[in-house]
Amino acid sequence: MGGGVCCADEIAAALGKRWRWSALPSDEAMASLVSLSPNYEVVWTPPVRLLLPEHRCVNCSGIGTILTEAVVSRSNGTLPFEEAISIMHSYCQQQHCDLSPRMPLFSKGFLHYLDDTIEEILADETSLYTQYAWAMKYGKRRRSMAIEKIMLDVCRPMHFTEVHAVMNKERPEHGKIPVLQEQRRTTR
Repeated sequence: MGGGVCCADEIAAALGKRWRWSALPSDEAMASLVSLSPNYEVVWTPPVRLLLPEHRCVNCSGIGTILTEAVVSRSNGTLPFEEAISIMHSYCQQQHCDLSPRMPLFSKGFLHYLDDTIEEILADETSLYTQYAWAMKYGKRRRSMAIEKIMLDVCRPMHFTEVHAVMNKERPEHGKIPVLQEQRRTTR
């Protein structure tokens, strides 16, 4: 189990490859089977994850801290899963974790578990994000989070046109937020 947490589809794929299954079980079927064990917990929200709560990596506060620092230190606030896993391995090697003779094979499920437990980071299918980077990528429903982050970073009052300029600074031309001022002029 990748650091004590795996997505149900990761386990199904590994078992399917090992036993040459022609069809893989659904996430729900895999999770239902694993939930029969009292040692595991199931997180049913997508992606469905299987958690071994007593695993040493699940209870390691250092991994969460080092990963949060890595995501926050990125200029774009985005850390791809492959790089996140590499950072976690480096951290574990430096800590000389003597609880296991071999390095854990962290999974995307473990990264989604960290998304659940660490307020500062969010995850999609490929990367970890700061809340601001998430808001910039996923737009309208998270726009208020982005505005709040901009204003907190600046630490001074801002006119809405300044906030608008900052929001559009990193966006491609087709993804820019329209200027509200132009809309008001046409309605007067």
